Amino acid sequence: MKVSKSKVPTNTPKAKSVPTPKKLAKTGLSLSEPSLVFTAGTIDYSFPNGDNYGFTSSIYDIKVQPDGKILIGGRFEDYNGENAGHIKKLNSDGSIDYSFFSGYTFDDVVQAIELQGDKILVGGLFKFYDPEDSYVRVHYMARLNSDGSLDTTFPTGYTFDKQVRVITLQPDGKILVGGNFST
Repeated sequence: MKVSKSKVPTNTPKAKSVPTPKKLAKTGLSLSEPSLVFTAGTIDYSFPNGDNYGFTSSIYDIKVQPDGKILIGGRFEDYNGENAGHIKKLNSDGSIDYSFFSGYTFDDVVQAIELQGDKILVGGLFKFYDPEDSYVRVHYMARLNSDGSLDTTFPTGYTFDKQVRVITLQPDGKILVGGNFST
């Protein structure tokens, strides 16, 4: 695990508790796998528990769901030796949530994850969603159902011309998207 403490922001918002007293947080530390961070800022190296390999590459976004499950997006294609397709859902103890499909989900990097009720908005460098060789064109942004399947009621196709780096929701439910796109 690589850890760099050079750019730890002082104004980092606190994340939802998973389980008390630990917090899963984006602290500005460079970590190659998710880590539980104690409130005091020290890393709990026992998370995830057990004999594991972790993620095969960088993590770009982490979201903790209201039920305590953890969505992770990034450059990785595997987690603990299993296909991850750039997005994975874990239980609060770091074990894989097998109710979430994440085989070869996206063809490239997931950079942004935002929860929208029971749906999951995803943005990144990907152009296709491909759970079982269906190869659906999604062009840098998609919405998933809670089980990881593609929400076909959300517009896909040529939605953006370049990568989506950040997604957030306004209080009125409108989706704000930022990235390198011009259309």
